[in-house]
Amino acid sequence: TILLFVPAPFSGVGELIYYCIFSILFVTCFSMYSTNFISMGAEMTDSYEERNFLRLLCGLTAPLFSYLGHGGPQLAKAILPEMDVDAQWLTTGISVTLVYGICCLVCIFAALSPRKVKALRAAGRPPKEAAAEENDDVKIGKLNFIENVTSLLKIKALKVQLIMVFAFTVANGFFYALIAYVLTYSMELNAAQQATFWAVESVVYYGAIVLCVPVANKFGKKPLFIACFAIAGISMTAFYFGSVQSLLAATLLMAAFTFIEAPFWTLYCTWGYEISDIDEFANGKRRTSLILSVASVFIKVG
Repeated sequence: TILLFVPAPFSGVGELIYYCIFSILFVTCFSMYSTNFISMGAEMTDSYEERNFLRLLCGLTAPLFSYLGHGGPQLAKAILPEMDVDAQWLTTGISVTLVYGICCLVCIFAALSPRKVKALRAAGRPPKEAAAEENDDVKIGKLNFIENVTSLLKIKALKVQLIMVFAFTVANGFFYALIAYVLTYSMELNAAQQATFWAVESVVYYGAIVLCVPVANKFGKKPLFIACFAIAGISMTAFYFGSVQSLLAATLLMAAFTFIEAPFWTLYCTWGYEISDIDEFANGKRRTSLILSVASVFIKVG
């Protein structure tokens, strides 16, 4: 992380290669962690409502860190206007790295406890039963990667999910690129104003997360996503054809899109849990992490 924020010691093509290498390293390592973390929700409970609620609990931290990403640099610039750009980037990199370091330590200590519990439980079982469980785990992993993915792509629900996550991520990427352009160049907002804008977005995001889970539990995720994407289409069309020159208009547009974005990032993975249940029922295999990894690839491409 910190090397992504440090000015590259090269210029031109060398600079491009430098940032590409560390971007790829970061995304690869982060994905290897986050995919397995997200997958744990499927193993903790079989309940549709409880799985959604687990993601609600995780989602409550999302607006804070999202704000640090979107509004943090502008906030730092507003507080420390005399600091030059290189120093601003370096300070950001050090701050983010410290947060990652603290979070990693917390995760390591949290992960040790279940491992000990599992070892104690295994020790209390008859040897044959423990050996049978280990053999089942080995059998699940015998298929090679291509065969695993090929068999998964035969599941219709997964194909629908992949189309959805790809389409949403494309729209999401366009939206953030365009709104950043409008705030900076069309409206010419200063750093403090942009930091305030993203603070409002974080508050709306909190509201959307808290609302979306009860709605999904009552009506189902499918109607929720259909309604959200309908709003997304209208919002993006209005953004393209309408004149978004005032801060109020930009804030209203952002609020509309946030009520789509928050349910997606909170609940798309629980759809993966249900696909994992289908896979286990149809194929006798538990491949939650792989299902979410395939979805993650389509998110990255989008």
